Amino acid sequence: MSRGNNLVRHLASQPHPRPRPPPQSTICLRCLHTLRHTPRSIPIRHASTATATSSPDPAPTPLPPPTPHTQTHTIHTALLLSRAPLLTRSLTPFESAYFLYQRRLNERLSLPFSRYFYYARGTPQEAAYKRSIRERLTPARDIGRYSGYGDVAWDDEVKVGDRTGEREEVVESLVRDAEGFLRKDKDEDEEGGEGEKEGEKERVEVTGGSRQKIGKEVPKPVERISDADRRGDERSLSRKMERTLYLLVQKNGVWGFPTSRLGPKESLHTAAERTLIQSAGLNMNTWIVGNWPVGHQILNYPQPRSDELAPSGFTTPSTPRQIIGQKTFFMKARILAGQADLKNNTLDLKDFKWLAKEEVQRVLDKREWNAVRWCLSER
Repeated sequence: MSRGNNLVRHLASQPHPRPRPPPQSTICLRCLHTLRHTPRSIPIRHASTATATSSPDPAPTPLPPPTPHTQTHTIHTALLLSRAPLLTRSLTPFESAYFLYQRRLNERLSLPFSRYFYYARGTPQEAAYKRSIRERLTPARDIGRYSGYGDVAWDDEVKVGDRTGEREEVVESLVRDAEGFLRKDKDEDEEGGEGEKEGEKERVEVTGGSRQKIGKEVPKPVERISDADRRGDERSLSRKMERTLYLLVQKNGVWGFPTSRLGPKESLHTAAERTLIQSAGLNMNTWIVGNWPVGHQILNYPQPRSDELAPSGFTTPSTPRQIIGQKTFFMKARILAGQADLKNNTLDLKDFKWLAKEEVQRVLDKREWNAVRWCLSER
């Protein structure tokens, strides 16, 4: 047997030593193991003695009472009350041309159109369909005069200056097509001896000095430009229906957002609700969006001012408080119904306007505009 094996047998026959706690020690085995493997400047066998003889830690020195700030900023809450767009935005010329191209392409892929599947032979509907095909060359009513057959059927794009596919042209083509069907219905009513219903209007056309009825008047869709836009009424909520409008109020000849000072033990959300009621009245259904501000502004005064409106408990005769500036936090809100009313406002407001983003920039102070420019919607 080799010499190494004899050494292994000898070591295996020896009893395993167990850690013994030092005499007169109250330390548990786990703490003793931690002390043995932790480097210390005091030997382990003298740990209990050193602990007993070491001087106790000095008692912590009590901190002096906080002194009130003599210079501070006032906290204000401003309201970004907005009206959401009422209409989708108008299409750009490129978008109008693209969608017209898609509709014409779909018309080509849908050909041939089975006329007799939808219209029976010899019926008035078939006659109206034939008349429409002679006018526009295609069953579709909003793609202009276009034919999916022939040598130029591939030419689906709109030429420069062509108004085909624009909203006004589409509306006119749909109304013209509807008047054609109504004219046929009226001819049938006259043949059957039925009279015209009360309240229905007729369109007339002067031809050769005589008036000839060509069908009943078809109501057109509501225009995207309202009467408030034509009058330039900036107080109306019906203006700029494609844009987001924001409420601005006038105080001391300066335009800005409704703002008030934060009261004692008042949150920004609660202060925004109170500001809205005190400035624009109760004739509105509004929603304060969230509890966190969407922006803030810090305004420092050239000279400190005395805090005359400080809440009770903030100032004492021995420690007067001076105001060195103003911190304004902007809260977002939406108006769902109603209108602003400054008749009974308590913030001394004189006028109000509903303005879009670029209009807000023209009337707002430059410093306040820089604080809210990224909080306002582009449309």
